[in-house]
Amino acid sequence: MPRYFEDVTIGDELGPLERSIDTEAVIEFCRLWQRELPKRFVSLEGAREEGFPGPIVPAHMIMAHLFRLVSLWAPGSQLRTLDVVLRQPVLHNQALSFRGVVTDTQVQDGHGVVDLDLSVEDPHSERLAGGRGVLQLPLNGRR
Repeated sequence: MPRYFEDVTIGDELGPLERSIDTEAVIEFCRLWQRELPKRFVSLEGAREEGFPGPIVPAHMIMAHLFRLVSLWAPGSQLRTLDVVLRQPVLHNQALSFRGVVTDTQVQDGHGVVDLDLSVEDPHSERLAGGRGVLQLPLNGRR
């Protein structure tokens, strides 16, 4: 069932979507978009050569999980933009919480538009990544 614009208020929370991304999932994801697997994503030695403490999760994979969070919260919606900044490396096999909060709502050109603040946190509630999403939701005319 779709989520309608009229059902959304500032402060509404998305998630959390709890995930732990393992090496096998990273390899499978990387193979979808690259022929060669960057070593920083798949090997301890390769990651350390580039200054990371261990293999890291690709930014695109973090974004895919944030997209999943939004899709679960608002099925059938259209994500207009998704901007994400990684604040520190996201390592494999780390418990992650993908979260969001509605920061603004408005009607633009006959569409419901919702601004989202998005984050990825570790088990200590430390923010590993943050970003912003702009979501388009259908109107149902109740407001």
